[in-house]
Order: sequence, then structure tokens, then C-alpha cells
Amino acid sequence: MISFAQNFEDVMLRRVFPERRDGFYMDVGAMDPVLESVTKFFYDEGWSGVNIEPNQLFYDKLVRERPRDINLSVALGEHKGERPLYVFGEYGISTFDQGHRDRFVERGFSYKEEPVQITTLAAVCAEHVRRPIDFLKVDCEGWEKFVLRGADWERFRPTVLLVEATEPLSTVPSWDDWEPFLLGTAGYHFVYFDGINRFYIPKERPELRACFDHPPNVLDEFQTYSEVRAKARLAELEQQTAAQQSQFEQRQSQFEEKTAAQQTELESLRTRLAELEDLAHRQTSEIDASRKYVNHLEEELAKMRLWVGRLSQELAAKQKLSGGL
Repeated sequence: MISFAQNFEDVMLRRVFPERRDGFYMDVGAMDPVLESVTKFFYDEGWSGVNIEPNQLFYDKLVRERPRDINLSVALGEHKGERPLYVFGEYGISTFDQGHRDRFVERGFSYKEEPVQITTLAAVCAEHVRRPIDFLKVDCEGWEKFVLRGADWERFRPTVLLVEATEPLSTVPSWDDWEPFLLGTAGYHFVYFDGINRFYIPKERPELRACFDHPPNVLDEFQTYSEVRAKARLAELEQQTAAQQSQFEQRQSQFEEKTAAQQTELESLRTRLAELEDLAHRQTSEIDASRKYVNHLEEELAKMRLWVGRLSQELAAKQKLSGGL
């Protein structure tokens, strides 16, 4: 089981409905369809129900992500009408109560005041409920009393009722305002308090009390949504790391192959350079030898020219002497 609820409320409820795959719920103050949702686990199991959410931001999310559910952008109260709602954006603390509003503002939250239509739980049930209600969750930031008083407890009797029972964002009890009504007029028995919510069962279903004898524990075999999400993110990061490592190794292999090829080419160039240097050395030696030989020839030629010159002079002298005779 994956627990999405803020305080493991869905774990407690699953004990009552361990095998149900087509149950029906009502969520008053549904907020986000996933984060801290009491109904998300059950929706994923095949359940459906009615979500009441006057905050437009959360209502739009519910419409997108809960197509099997009936999603209503209204508030509930003891009587029908209209009233300004103090809307705290993406936080699940929108309220009709001015005292709660002021405390939220003191803690740094900002709000917008928006008019909201109010109907009753009895009217919503009469219009939309055609089957037994397995559980009803009420979380209205100080407005619980009016929601509960606006229900028809004789006609519509949820198997389990859970109600936020402390003042918003605190451990200060708030159930004295409405619990006597539930225990008396509505005919419900208190069975469990989780530090935030109080759980109730109909007086005609006392056998369900055993489901609430102990708090959520390891024997309930559940994981929290945050744990599952963290594990999924870890697996994603590990997959990305493995892909990056593979890419790195591939590039490293390509680099090594290229380096090896360049090293081979370099060695070849070095060999060719050595050959050229040797050839150049040999050619230089040959040139030097040729220069010496040419010098020698030039010296011989100079000697021969000197000899020829002398010989010509001697012949000329002889001819001159012969002519005189």
C-alpha cells in the first residue's frame, strides 16, 4: 500500500475496507488530488466519490485528475447561502473563520477574499449519492461544526467518519464544539484519535471498533508517497548516472582509439622524418664531395690554362726566331 494521507488516515481506513475495489467516499475539503490526499489510495484501487473543494486551484486539479469522481466547487454549511472565503492559494488552509485567517497571516501566509456558494451536506448527498457512503472525511479549517450540522444523519450514514479535530496548524483541541452533536443526535461512537483527526463509527456497527485498536504500524505493510517518490527519483538518477557513465566510457574509448591512431601516425611521421634527415645527410655529403671535386677540377683547369699560356708563348718565341733566320 502507498499512503498519500498526511497522517496515515488512509492506512486506518484500509483496515475497515481491506478488499474493497469499488467503494464510495465523500471528501469535504478535498484539497490536492494527490498530495496529503485521504482518498488517492482508494481512487487508485478503483473507488470513486464526491470531492468538495471551494479553492479554485485545487478544484481544477481534481477535475483534471479525478474523472471518475464528482467534483464540486462549493462549500458546505448548516444552511445554503453565500459567504466570503479567505483563500490561501496553494495551501490547504482556506477558511471562513476570521480568527484562523488572522493567525495564518501572522505566520506569513497571504490570502484573497472570494465569495463562495454554500450548500449543505444533506443537499449534496440527496443529489449525488446513490449508494452507501463507505467513509466521509471533513476538514474545513474551523468550519466542521456547520458542515456536520448540515447533514442528514438518518438517511446518509457513512461507515466511517473522520473529522479534523484540532485548530488548524496546531494541536489545540477543537472537537468540543461539535462532538457532542455527533455522539448524540447523529448517533456515532468515537473510536480513535490520531493527533489531528477523530474517527467515528455508527452506533449500529460496533464490530468496527477493533479496526482502530492501534495506530498505523509496520504490520499494515505500507509505504508513504514521499518514500515511493524518493525511491523513484533515486532510480531515475541512478539510470541517468548509468547512461552518463556509459556515454563517458564510449567517449573515452573513442578518445583512446583516436589517440592511438594519432600516436601511430606520429610514429610514422617520425620514421619518415628520420628517413628524410638521413637522405638529407647523405645528399649533403654528396654535395660536399662534388664541391671538392669541382674545386679540384677548377684547380687543374687553372694549371692547364697556365701551361697552355706558357706553351703559346714558347711557340710564339720560336716562330719569331725562325723568321729572323
